Amino acid sequence: MDKTFSDVNAELKKAQQQLIEQEKLASLGQLIAGISHELKNPLSLIISFSDVSAELLQEIKNVKSDEERNKLLETLANNLERINHHVKRADNIINHMLDYSGSGSEKRLTDLNKLCDECLSLSFHGMRATNPGFNCELKKDFFPGLPEIYLVSQDISRVLLNIFSNAFYAVGERRKKGDHSYQPYVSVSTTKNDSDQSKQIVIRLRDNGTGIPGEIKEKIFNPFFTTKPFGKGTGLGLSISQDIISRHNGELKMDTKENEFTEFAISLPY
Repeated sequence: MDKTFSDVNAELKKAQQQLIEQEKLASLGQLIAGISHELKNPLSLIISFSDVSAELLQEIKNVKSDEERNKLLETLANNLERINHHVKRADNIINHMLDYSGSGSEKRLTDLNKLCDECLSLSFHGMRATNPGFNCELKKDFFPGLPEIYLVSQDISRVLLNIFSNAFYAVGERRKKGDHSYQPYVSVSTTKNDSDQSKQIVIRLRDNGTGIPGEIKEKIFNPFFTTKPFGKGTGLGLSISQDIISRHNGELKMDTKENEFTEFAISLPY
């Protein structure tokens, strides 16, 4: 039986949704790689301080001097404080992953400075998890006292992680060209713009990677368009990102120059 237009349209919508879910899973995979790397540090410190504390307890049992016992007890108390600090740090990292992977769409007050800092770190460690030799400078310039705004934080995280991922890929590709004087960096900054017409927070994400050739930069937000080799991306990341920012009544712009830089500016009302 021949398929009707309605049947074909339904199949296309289903295929489109599957591709969008694939893009989400790809970025979630990168996030998990970064989180796994980030968790190694606090967990190894927790284990280390726990082992030392167990040894201290044995020493305390055997000391005869009150002065020596008090010194050991003080060291033990400091170790417990450090364990508590790193447990909270690990808990925050895990909570970020749960927030990102959640399916809810409820807006809540969000600290954008903190969110940008976390996403930059997680994306960087995600890149290093898959490319152990990768390294570049991370630059941060956060506006002090930035007001919190209502956002779907997991959606904005998805945008930030996608752009950071592209930035790390771009500096990695430029480094492969063998210019020994090249110093790769990825930067993030936040500013607050107040005017009579609107109040906006602007996030700028910049890298000094390969940039984008002038003849294709107008296509960069088109669905399925990608500058990466086959199998390295779906071409939906920036298209989805633009849609997410639009749903937050914001704007996503890009400026680039081939072999020099790429900068994305995210404007969000508050």
